[in-house]
Amino acid sequence: MVVHFQMVVHRQMEYAFNTYFVVNEADKQARSVLSQGDRNPRDAHEVAYDHFTPFDICPASLTPIYQGSPNVVVSYSGARYLPEYKNTICVIDEITQVGLGGSGLRSAI
Repeated sequence: MVVHFQMVVHRQMEYAFNTYFVVNEADKQARSVLSQGDRNPRDAHEVAYDHFTPFDICPASLTPIYQGSPNVVVSYSGARYLPEYKNTICVIDEITQVGLGGSGLRSAI
């Protein structure tokens, strides 16, 4: 919460902390920070995030891959990468090549 406030991403902070308030209703500091975000609903830094669309996270670039966007799947771990990371080593399991097909059992990671 403090990081969102320091980076001045008030609009994204509102979406992230609405779920937090459902669980913890008594946190006064979080409510005061969120009320400041309600008064100033602008982000100083543009964040590539759409909270209405389901997505996966690319492990290499840590950016969202939205449903319907092109992606490459690792056959062992099932991780989804952006197409520019095809033919690189998977950063999760560090043994498989991204985008390379495989047969046999899949890991239950």
